[in-house]
Amino acid sequence: MSTRNTFVKVMERANQTIDSASQWIYNNERKLEIAFVVALLAFFAYAVVTGMDYRRNARLVPTIIAVPTIALLVLVLATLLSSRFAAFAASIASSDMLGIHSKAASSDTQKGESPQSDPFTSERTPASEKRLIMMVLWTGLLLGLVVAIGFSVAILVFAIGFYRIYSGESWYRSVGYAVVLWAFVIVVFQILADIDLYGGIVL
Repeated sequence: MSTRNTFVKVMERANQTIDSASQWIYNNERKLEIAFVVALLAFFAYAVVTGMDYRRNARLVPTIIAVPTIALLVLVLATLLSSRFAAFAASIASSDMLGIHSKAASSDTQKGESPQSDPFTSERTPASEKRLIMMVLWTGLLLGLVVAIGFSVAILVFAIGFYRIYSGESWYRSVGYAVVLWAFVIVVFQILADIDLYGGIVL
């Protein structure tokens, strides 16, 4: 009996400790998020500083990755520290600046359903599951195109199809967005970083 009582007390104390830790995390969630973002900023800033000692081509790769990441992290940190900036960022995100607005989301809006849902707070609906399946299929299509016709050509073909079919954009906008994305990949990786992109099986 004494051993069983001891075990029960240990389990109760463990549960109390877990509950206390969970409550502390819940009460300090915003502070922990800020600390995490600051740690990531420090890491990528360190990568940029140490990368300056590398040769030119070797220095470009961590710089290309770290600099945009730092910019995004600064935006995230600003949204965490300022509710006004968070509202501004939310308004920009909802304005669909890149034109990535699926026809499925439009049909949901017409039916009175919310086109966006938070996967951590909202219940999953058939519409959200359908969009998730579609994104998985699109990702698989991109990987298949990369393997078949190479990275640079696959980006161009995939982007045209994605914007035209999934987003429902016109042919002019679809081609325009795709060309901009393709040019960015070519300039950054092939011209600046001097990286030979995968050519594919067919090409």
